[in-house]
Amino acid sequence: MIEALVIRMKFRIEMKAAFRAMSRVIWLLMAVLMTPGSAAEEVSHEQFKQLDGQVQNIKKDVLEISSGLIQFEEKYIYPQDSRISIFMAMNQEDEPSFDTVSIKIDGKPSATHKYLPKELAAMQRGGVHRVYTGNIGNGDHALEVTASVTQHGSKERKRSIVNYKFSKNPGAKNIEINLATLDYSDPNLSLKE
Repeated sequence: MIEALVIRMKFRIEMKAAFRAMSRVIWLLMAVLMTPGSAAEEVSHEQFKQLDGQVQNIKKDVLEISSGLIQFEEKYIYPQDSRISIFMAMNQEDEPSFDTVSIKIDGKPSATHKYLPKELAAMQRGGVHRVYTGNIGNGDHALEVTASVTQHGSKERKRSIVNYKFSKNPGAKNIEINLATLDYSDPNLSLKE
Protein backbone atom coordinates (compact mmCIF):
# COMPACT_ATOMS: atom_id res chain seq x y z
CA MET A 1 0.00 0.00 0.00
CA ILE A 2 2.79 2.44 0.93
CA GLU A 3 4.66 1.48 -2.23
CA ALA A 4 1.59 2.32 -4.31
CA LEU A 5 1.28 5.73 -2.63
CA VAL A 6 4.96 6.48 -3.31
CA ILE A 7 4.55 5.58 -6.98
CA ARG A 8 1.41 7.72 -7.19
CA MET A 9 3.24 10.69 -5.66
CA LYS A 10 6.11 10.27 -8.16
CA PHE A 11 3.60 10.40 -11.03
CA ARG A 12 2.04 13.56 -9.63
CA ILE A 13 5.47 15.21 -9.29
CA GLU A 14 6.39 14.26 -12.86
CA MET A 15 3.05 15.55 -14.13
CA LYS A 16 3.51 18.90 -12.34
CA ALA A 17 7.04 19.24 -13.76
CA ALA A 18 5.80 18.58 -17.28
CA PHE A 19 3.02 21.16 -16.93
CA ARG A 20 5.48 23.72 -15.56
CA ALA A 21 7.82 23.18 -18.51
CA MET A 22 4.93 23.48 -20.97
CA SER A 23 3.71 26.68 -19.36
CA ARG A 24 7.23 28.19 -19.55
CA VAL A 25 7.39 27.49 -23.29
CA ILE A 26 3.92 28.95 -23.81
CA TRP A 27 4.80 32.10 -21.85
CA LEU A 28 8.01 32.47 -23.86
CA LEU A 29 6.10 32.07 -27.11
CA MET A 30 3.51 34.63 -26.01
CA ALA A 31 6.25 37.08 -25.01
CA VAL A 32 7.89 36.75 -28.42
CA LEU A 33 4.61 37.21 -30.26
CA MET A 34 3.60 40.25 -28.18
CA THR A 35 6.84 42.18 -28.58
CA PRO A 36 6.84 45.34 -30.72
CA GLY A 37 7.28 44.92 -34.48
CA SER A 38 11.09 45.12 -34.76
CA ALA A 39 11.82 42.51 -32.07
CA ALA A 40 9.19 40.14 -33.41
CA GLU A 41 10.64 40.42 -36.90
CA GLU A 42 14.06 39.43 -35.57
CA VAL A 43 12.74 36.07 -34.39
CA SER A 44 13.72 33.65 -37.08
CA HIS A 45 11.77 30.83 -38.57
CA GLU A 46 14.28 28.42 -36.97
CA GLN A 47 13.53 29.75 -33.50
CA PHE A 48 9.81 29.14 -34.02
CA LYS A 49 10.59 25.59 -35.16
CA GLN A 50 12.65 25.03 -32.02
CA LEU A 51 9.85 26.35 -29.80
CA ASP A 52 7.30 24.22 -31.63
CA GLY A 53 9.53 21.16 -31.19
CA GLN A 54 9.83 21.84 -27.47
CA VAL A 55 6.06 22.22 -27.12
CA GLN A 56 5.49 18.96 -29.00
CA ASN A 57 8.01 17.12 -26.78
CA ILE A 58 6.32 18.44 -23.64
CA LYS A 59 2.90 17.39 -24.94
CA LYS A 60 4.28 13.92 -25.63
CA ASP A 61 5.74 13.71 -22.11
CA VAL A 62 2.45 14.80 -20.53
CA LEU A 63 0.50 12.19 -22.52
CA GLU A 64 2.97 9.46 -21.51
CA ILE A 65 2.73 10.44 -17.85
CA SER A 66 -1.07 10.54 -18.03
CA SER A 67 -1.18 7.12 -19.68
CA GLY A 68 1.18 5.74 -17.04
CA LEU A 69 -0.98 7.16 -14.26
CA ILE A 70 -4.11 5.53 -15.69
CA GLN A 71 -2.33 2.19 -16.00
CA PHE A 72 -1.03 2.58 -12.45
CA GLU A 73 -4.51 3.20 -11.09
CA GLU A 74 -5.93 0.18 -12.88
CA LYS A 75 -3.08 -2.06 -11.73
CA TYR A 76 -2.68 -0.99 -8.11
CA ILE A 77 -5.89 0.70 -7.04
CA TYR A 78 -8.35 -1.58 -8.87
CA PRO A 79 -6.39 -4.74 -9.75
CA GLN A 80 -8.06 -7.00 -12.31
CA ASP A 81 -8.17 -10.03 -10.00
CA SER A 82 -10.18 -8.33 -7.26
CA ARG A 83 -12.18 -5.71 -9.21
CA ILE A 84 -15.95 -5.54 -9.02
CA SER A 85 -18.08 -3.03 -10.92
CA ILE A 86 -21.79 -2.49 -10.38
CA PHE A 87 -23.90 -0.82 -13.06
CA MET A 88 -27.42 0.63 -12.96
CA ALA A 89 -29.84 0.42 -15.90
CA MET A 90 -33.57 0.66 -16.49
CA ASN A 91 -36.08 -0.56 -19.05
CA GLN A 92 -36.45 1.90 -21.91
CA GLU A 93 -40.25 1.84 -21.83
CA ASP A 94 -40.35 2.75 -18.13
CA GLU A 95 -40.90 6.23 -16.80
CA PRO A 96 -38.00 7.05 -14.46
CA SER A 97 -39.30 7.48 -10.94
CA PHE A 98 -36.53 6.31 -8.63
CA ASP A 99 -34.05 8.85 -7.43
CA THR A 100 -31.60 7.16 -5.06
CA VAL A 101 -29.75 3.86 -5.11
CA SER A 102 -27.72 2.51 -2.19
CA ILE A 103 -25.44 -0.51 -2.36
CA LYS A 104 -23.99 -2.64 0.41
CA ILE A 105 -21.47 -5.41 -0.17
CA ASP A 106 -21.16 -7.93 2.65
CA GLY A 107 -23.16 -5.59 4.90
CA LYS A 108 -20.80 -2.63 4.41
CA PRO A 109 -22.09 0.52 2.67
CA SER A 110 -20.26 0.72 -0.64
CA ALA A 111 -22.05 3.36 -2.70
CA THR A 112 -25.02 5.71 -2.69
CA HIS A 113 -26.04 7.76 -5.67
CA LYS A 114 -28.81 10.34 -6.00
CA TYR A 115 -29.82 10.57 -9.66
CA LEU A 116 -30.39 13.86 -11.43
CA PRO A 117 -33.21 14.13 -13.98
CA LYS A 118 -30.62 14.25 -16.81
CA GLU A 119 -29.08 10.98 -15.62
CA LEU A 120 -32.47 9.30 -15.44
CA ALA A 121 -33.34 10.54 -18.94
CA ALA A 122 -30.05 9.14 -20.27
CA MET A 123 -30.73 5.78 -18.63
CA GLN A 124 -34.24 5.77 -20.09
CA ARG A 125 -32.65 6.13 -23.53
CA GLY A 126 -30.59 2.99 -22.88
CA GLY A 127 -27.65 4.41 -20.94
CA VAL A 128 -25.95 2.53 -18.13
CA HIS A 129 -24.44 4.17 -15.04
CA ARG A 130 -21.46 2.69 -13.19
CA VAL A 131 -22.49 3.10 -9.56
CA TYR A 132 -19.52 1.40 -7.94
CA THR A 133 -16.04 0.11 -8.70
CA GLY A 134 -13.97 -1.43 -5.96
CA ASN A 135 -12.04 -4.45 -4.78
CA ILE A 136 -13.23 -7.60 -3.04
CA GLY A 137 -11.62 -10.94 -2.41
CA ASN A 138 -12.54 -14.16 -4.17
CA GLY A 139 -15.35 -16.23 -2.68
CA ASP A 140 -19.01 -15.85 -1.80
CA HIS A 141 -20.43 -12.39 -1.12
CA ALA A 142 -23.77 -10.72 -0.39
CA LEU A 143 -25.02 -7.66 -2.27
CA GLU A 144 -27.87 -5.52 -0.97
CA VAL A 145 -29.37 -2.94 -3.30
CA THR A 146 -31.90 -0.37 -2.09
CA ALA A 147 -33.75 1.87 -4.54
CA SER A 148 -35.90 4.73 -3.30
CA VAL A 149 -38.85 5.37 -5.56
CA THR A 150 -41.00 8.51 -5.55
CA GLN A 151 -44.52 8.27 -6.94
CA HIS A 152 -45.41 10.98 -9.43
CA GLY A 153 -47.19 13.94 -7.84
CA SER A 154 -46.65 12.60 -4.34
CA LYS A 155 -44.09 12.98 -1.58
CA GLU A 156 -44.55 9.33 -0.65
CA ARG A 157 -41.39 7.26 -1.03
CA LYS A 158 -41.25 3.53 -1.58
CA ARG A 159 -38.15 1.47 -1.11
CA SER A 160 -37.26 -1.68 -2.92
CA ILE A 161 -34.56 -3.84 -1.36
CA VAL A 162 -32.97 -6.80 -3.11
CA ASN A 163 -30.49 -9.16 -1.49
CA TYR A 164 -28.31 -11.03 -3.92
CA LYS A 165 -25.68 -13.69 -3.32
CA PHE A 166 -22.83 -13.97 -5.79
CA SER A 167 -19.49 -15.68 -6.07
CA LYS A 168 -16.35 -13.75 -6.99
CA ASN A 169 -13.74 -15.70 -8.95
CA PRO A 170 -10.34 -14.43 -10.13
CA GLY A 171 -10.82 -11.72 -12.73
CA ALA A 172 -13.12 -8.73 -12.98
CA LYS A 173 -16.76 -9.11 -11.93
CA ASN A 174 -19.55 -6.98 -13.42
CA ILE A 175 -23.08 -6.87 -12.05
CA GLU A 176 -25.95 -4.98 -13.68
CA ILE A 177 -28.92 -3.78 -11.64
CA ASN A 178 -32.07 -3.17 -13.67
CA LEU A 179 -34.96 -1.21 -12.19
CA ALA A 180 -38.39 -1.89 -13.65
CA THR A 181 -40.97 0.62 -12.43
CA LEU A 182 -44.06 -0.38 -14.35
CA ASP A 183 -46.03 -0.78 -11.12
CA TYR A 184 -45.25 2.07 -8.71
CA SER A 185 -46.69 0.18 -5.76
CA ASP A 186 -44.09 -2.57 -6.19
CA PRO A 187 -40.88 -1.41 -7.85
CA ASN A 188 -38.91 -4.37 -9.14
CA LEU A 189 -35.13 -4.67 -9.06
CA SER A 190 -33.41 -7.40 -11.04
CA LEU A 191 -29.71 -8.23 -11.09
CA LYS A 192 -27.59 -10.06 -13.58
CA GLU A 193 -23.92 -10.93 -13.69
